[in-house]
Amino acid sequence: DLTTNLVLAADITLTGENNWTPVGAYDEFVSDEDNTEYIGIINGGGHTITGLHINNNSGDQGFIGGLDEGGTVKNLTFADVHMTAGQYSGIVAGNSKGTIENCHVTSGVNSYIHGSQCVGGIVGYNVGSVTGCTNNGTVSGSGKYVGGIVGQGTADAVITNCTNSGTVSGEDQYVGGIVGESLGSVTNCTNTAAVSGDIRVGGIAGWQYLVPITNCTNSGTVSG
Repeated sequence: DLTTNLVLAADITLTGENNWTPVGAYDEFVSDEDNTEYIGIINGGGHTITGLHINNNSGDQGFIGGLDEGGTVKNLTFADVHMTAGQYSGIVAGNSKGTIENCHVTSGVNSYIHGSQCVGGIVGYNVGSVTGCTNNGTVSGSGKYVGGIVGQGTADAVITNCTNSGTVSGEDQYVGGIVGESLGSVTNCTNTAAVSGDIRVGGIAGWQYLVPITNCTNSGTVSG
């Protein structure tokens, strides 16, 4: 039931789950996306999910595959994340129109995410809001739009009070410590890790279009 509201009452360790099936899925060919995307609320209650492992080269991969408008994931930490996926991939959500708040990825046992394009430590492709989130896992992509927090964000997207401390690298353009490419607002964010790519590489954003970056700080080495 993609409308179910959940509250975690304890930490969860995933064992024997070597290829997690994402909750909800974005499907551009479905006219009523509520039928496929998650629109409930998951409240982690400050607890941690350990051992989220994904090995799937298709798109829209993450704990949540597709988070619809009205859907929320909050107060949840992920540790020991091993994720290899395709495009539109993020550890919390691959594709999000909803709200992601106070979610964290810790290094755990060398947490990492690797994908093709639109790859983010928290969200791969963002139309909604990402607030108060941190990533300490390694983020890498073989294509465009790679970011420590968000891979690519639209004009409606909001990124606020987020911190990245995980190394970010891309083999193409649009690589950023916070967001690879952003058309929306980026406010009060910090990157402390190394960022590398080909062209359009930045400590905060690889490419920021028209909308200002406000009160953000980068102390990581940027190369490209």
